[in-house]
Amino acid sequence: MFRLIILLATISLIEGQRFVSGPCPSIPSMTTFDKARFLGHWIEVEKTPSIFDFMMRCLRVDYLDNNDGNLNVIVKGTSLAGLPITVKGDGLPHPGTKVGKYNIRYGFGVPFQGSEVTIIDTDYKEFAVLYSCTSSIIQGFYHTEYLWLLSRDGTLSNPTRQNIYETLDHHKINRVGLQLSERSTCPNSTLVTRESEQNLGDPVLLNVPEKPDEIRFEVTTEDRPVTIN
Repeated sequence: MFRLIILLATISLIEGQRFVSGPCPSIPSMTTFDKARFLGHWIEVEKTPSIFDFMMRCLRVDYLDNNDGNLNVIVKGTSLAGLPITVKGDGLPHPGTKVGKYNIRYGFGVPFQGSEVTIIDTDYKEFAVLYSCTSSIIQGFYHTEYLWLLSRDGTLSNPTRQNIYETLDHHKINRVGLQLSERSTCPNSTLVTRESEQNLGDPVLLNVPEKPDEIRFEVTTEDRPVTIN
């Protein structure tokens, strides 16, 4: 029974990760992208479900300047057992000096592993929209897409989220299946809202505690943080 549950959950996540026929589409990045303003701390608020959800949750990411044109990428989260996990990686500018495109290399399984990431849009202060597409081994047979919506403080206002959705629609990026990141049990969690797919003016609230500041995140003294380089 346990194996069946894992299998069904895996199938569900893989479906969410969008295996689409044909080659990766050409999605433009921000032509005015400013790396210096983009650097700093971001929090995952919405995403395409993937197999990596079995490994980490409550994701936060720091983008740091490596002083050589590359980015240092530090992703932090917790395992399903509640242990802190840190994954470090590098963001290499896309060949051809395309602004806002990076090849991300992590030491261990998180979204965008060894893939090209396009920064579709950001205002640097509140939100960022990242898109990744990976072609199959047989070129042009199929591709997988992944979306990552980030926020500076872990929340997005309804007008901002609506503008993000309109940008995705403009680029013909399928946003059906996007899921709010489950942050109700994360340390320092906050209330998360999302516009309804039918009526973007009506927010849909997640069932999170009324007083998230009272949540306590505890591990026993026998547990140890996990850091993966």
